[in-house]
Amino acid sequence: MSEQNRRLLLTVAMCMVVALVWSVFFQPKPRPAGTQQATPAATAPAEKQPPAVTPEPAVVPRGTTAPAPAAQAVRPPTRKVELLSDKLRIVLSSDGAVMESAQLRGEKFQKREKGVVVPIELVRVKSGEPFPLASSVRTANGADAVGANAAYSVVRADERSAVFRAVVGGVTIEKTFSLDATRYRLDLAVDLRAANPIAGKFALLSTGEGESGSGGGWFSSHTNAPARAICQAGGKLERIAVGAKTPTWDGPGTATFTGIDEQYFIRAVV
Repeated sequence: MSEQNRRLLLTVAMCMVVALVWSVFFQPKPRPAGTQQATPAATAPAEKQPPAVTPEPAVVPRGTTAPAPAAQAVRPPTRKVELLSDKLRIVLSSDGAVMESAQLRGEKFQKREKGVVVPIELVRVKSGEPFPLASSVRTANGADAVGANAAYSVVRADERSAVFRAVVGGVTIEKTFSLDATRYRLDLAVDLRAANPIAGKFALLSTGEGESGSGGGWFSSHTNAPARAICQAGGKLERIAVGAKTPTWDGPGTATFTGIDEQYFIRAVV
C-alpha cells in the first residue's frame, strides 16, 4: 500500500471517530412536538361598523305639546246606592242606572224562608233581562247609541235621591232618582243631551212578559192580570192590554202621564 493511500484511510477513520463521538455526547436533543413555539398569526384589522342610528324625536312646534297616546277606555267599577224611606228600600246600580232591588218596609211585607224572616223582594227578572228603569238611546236604524247596560258614574247621592250620568259617543244621559218620603213612589227624571244632532229615540225598557191572564172557571182559580199600558189624558184614564185589537188610544186632551200598570204598582212617564 502506498503512503498516500495509508494517509487517506487514516483520515477517513479519524473522521468517523469524531462523528461518532459528536453524535453521542454533543448532538442537541430534539424538542417535543407539543413544545414548539407557535408563530403568532397575523390579525386582520377589524372592519369599522357603521354607527347606530338613533331615531330623532318628532318635531313639535314651540309653544305646543305633543299629543298624548290614546288611552284605552276602562269601565268604572260598579257602585250601589241605597235609598231609604219609612215605606221603601231601593237599591240602585250604576250598571245601566237601574233599580236592582225594591222592598216594602214593615212586618206585613215580610215572609219566612227556611226559618228566617226576610222582606219581600219586588224586583224579579230572568237571566239576560234588563232591570226595571233600564233605558237606551237608539239611532234611526235601531242600533243602540247608549246601551241598557252602559256604565254610569254617580254624580251625587244621599238617603233619598241619587244622580247617575253616562257619556257615550257624544251623548250624555243624566238620570235622577228621587224617593218619596211618605208614599210608595220612586220618581225618575231623565236629561238627555247630544254634542251633535242625532236622529233616534230614548227608550225606557220594561220586563213585562205580557201574557194574558186566565178568566178561571167553576173549579179553577183566577190568575192575576198581566201588565197593561196605561195613559191619562183630558181627565180620562185608559188601559190597553197586550195584544189588544186596537193597540193605540187617542185621548181627549194633553196626556197627564203614560206608563205600565202592574196591578199593584204603576210605572209612569209624566
